[in-house]
Amino acid sequence: MQGGKRDSGEAKRRDGRYRFMPLLDSDALLAVHYNAARQTLRATFRANRRTYDYLGVPAEDYAALLRAESKGAWFNSHIRDCYPFREVD
Repeated sequence: MQGGKRDSGEAKRRDGRYRFMPLLDSDALLAVHYNAARQTLRATFRANRRTYDYLGVPAEDYAALLRAESKGAWFNSHIRDCYPFREVD
């Protein structure tokens, strides 16, 4: 809580500033963000709170992830091991 208001649910950066990352109803994924200009999907995992960038992900795949019934299962079969990735500090 900050200033008597509840946190809006945005993922918090390590430097204390916030960025918009929709929180997901998923056992595997905490939040995702998509940069259309760079075709980069940023995903934060619920279990370990680690964040990774997946490179070259088309906007259609990001939209499909958000629509998926099981976001974790869809991510595992369509994103993980399908696109190059790097861990974000």
